[in-house]
Amino acid sequence: MDFINQKITVGIRDHISESALDIISSVSDVDASIINLEVVDPTYKTSEDARTDTHTYMLGGLVIDDKAGGGGNCSIGFSAIDSSSNPYIVTAEHCWPKASGTGVYQGNNYIGYTSSKVNYGNEADAAAIRLDSSNSMSSKVYAESIKFSSVQVAGNDVLGERVCKSGMWGNSCGTLLSKNNSRYWTNPVYGTVWFSSMRVANYISDGGDSGGTIWNNNNGELKGVHKGVYTENGTTYRVYSHVTHIQNRLGITPVTWLNN
Repeated sequence: MDFINQKITVGIRDHISESALDIISSVSDVDASIINLEVVDPTYKTSEDARTDTHTYMLGGLVIDDKAGGGGNCSIGFSAIDSSSNPYIVTAEHCWPKASGTGVYQGNNYIGYTSSKVNYGNEADAAAIRLDSSNSMSSKVYAESIKFSSVQVAGNDVLGERVCKSGMWGNSCGTLLSKNNSRYWTNPVYGTVWFSSMRVANYISDGGDSGGTIWNNNNGELKGVHKGVYTENGTTYRVYSHVTHIQNRLGITPVTWLNN
């Protein structure tokens, strides 16, 4: 519908003819004078950038790797700065355990390196990757129309509230099931480590989503970073580190003031 010009645009594959107008008008009972026919090239194709493609801005949910053009170690949670305004992106620490100084790539671009701002245990599985440029920071999430508008405070979340994940395997929403999940997690490098105050939800996730954004895509509220899953009594649960605990452990502030 072309509301500005008060026309109905119809795409056809072949040449425009008066008979085409007559047929459309007779079938739809619409005045032919308001129909605008456009020939569509059947070989024309469109495509959107994938999460693994090279992006200008470090959107939440994009895929990152330790080599250029890689399939992805993990996903981006959100952009952040430290007390000196140095730029970072936050992901899950178990993606690069004890690997400070490792180069990190988004698509084919080198974007920075793993920093010493990491935490694995207690109430957070999170790592800050030091970006080469603050110009690549973002307040948005891949494939979403709104940006971060606020950062949730731990304790203000409510069971049953909307919780969405963005990561390597897509965007998915569910509800918050628990605010204080405590259990041991086993990591090949860190061994068996105790975690507490972890959040549990029922969105959908898979391997590679670790580090991805946890938020509410209705109001733009940032909630945390995806950690992983566990199965209990035949049910699989999704677990994430709350953003408040990540802030406290890493000493960073999420970026919510950018329009890119």
